[in-house]
Amino acid sequence: MRVWILTVGEPLPVFDQNPRLFRTGLLARALSARGHAVVWWTSTFDHYGKRHRSERDTLTRWDGGEIRLLRSTGYPTNRSLLRFVEHAGVARKFGAVAPRLPRPDVILASLPTIDLAHQAVRYARSTGVPIVVDVRDLWPDALLSLLPRLLRWPGRIVLSPLARKARITLRNTNAIVAVSPGYLEWGLRMARRPRSSADQVFPIGYVSTPEVANLGSAARDGLIAKGVDENKTICWYVGSFGRTCDLAPVISAARALELMDSDGVQFVISGDGELGPRWRDLARGLKNVVFTGWIGADEIEWLRRRASIGLQPYAAGAPQGLANKLFEYLSAGLPVVSSLLGENEALLRKHECGLTYPPGDSRACLEKVSELLDNPSGRVAMGLRARAAFEESFDGEKVLERFSAYLEALAATAVHLA
Repeated sequence: MRVWILTVGEPLPVFDQNPRLFRTGLLARALSARGHAVVWWTSTFDHYGKRHRSERDTLTRWDGGEIRLLRSTGYPTNRSLLRFVEHAGVARKFGAVAPRLPRPDVILASLPTIDLAHQAVRYARSTGVPIVVDVRDLWPDALLSLLPRLLRWPGRIVLSPLARKARITLRNTNAIVAVSPGYLEWGLRMARRPRSSADQVFPIGYVSTPEVANLGSAARDGLIAKGVDENKTICWYVGSFGRTCDLAPVISAARALELMDSDGVQFVISGDGELGPRWRDLARGLKNVVFTGWIGADEIEWLRRRASIGLQPYAAGAPQGLANKLFEYLSAGLPVVSSLLGENEALLRKHECGLTYPPGDSRACLEKVSELLDNPSGRVAMGLRARAAFEESFDGEKVLERFSAYLEALAATAVHLA
């Protein structure tokens, strides 16, 4: 079958150096391996690097099928109004190009972006192609949660056109899937309808790198050159430094541990973003904090196998339900110290594989980290439960197999009904 997947903001094979594939990239590869023709529609703009990968609309091929990159404006920061202009521009281009191509058998459109998902639903409705909207972030509600409380009411008015478009999109799709039960419930509320058998949850999951005997030679050397000490107990954060990330409690905990002469512990922070300068300045002078910057898949895999604790430091009001990095930590058997409430906290409590502190509470963060550092046997037991939870519910290979079979069944049912 022919499958179209519409997602922007993920690392791209071919264009990005040694990228770690996310949900769409992994799904495209899995579908292609099952013999399907996949087209991944995305933007030329690199959301993380804030640069264009190409100066024009571009078509390329890889082992996951085709990638069609559409050029729009780009944006300097995540909070820039140009971000919405970028999204609208990519959606318009999709609307112009899509009708000229062979019709797909099924479409999977990620939300966000609202504009691209909306345009995909319009195309699907006009052609009779079955379409599924994948709720991966709660836009525009997530945008409102980032505003100060006094600005949320005027913000709601400003964002009302996007909210209306999201409701129309979700109401007119054939099915809604989501990365968590809470996200699926949100999507159904927006669509104002009960759940059907076609509405499913497919967790983000994580696909581990196969065991390689010599994994880490170059990755290890590169990380050690950046200051990582493999002989220390590593507390590791990996992710972007956006507005929902709050590293202040983690850095405060590192400072307190350094004052207590806990020289066997190191905090390794991998990633970057708009708040990078703030966090580096806050950690200035600390010998037990290392910023690696953005790192590739091999370096991430090396750290997954060397770290002892996974960190999820989120700001108060962060809209994430079950975040990507949680499953990465669970796959490595890492106990998690998190400030993300809601579904994330409930999962850690259910499987007894992590501890949660109140967002922004530096003392509580120190207490939770210290609780794990001071109890190595308990930390190992928690890590084993983390790995067991991953294998039971969040193994990326199993999720991808179920997701692929779901899309195949939807396309086959649509053909049968036609």
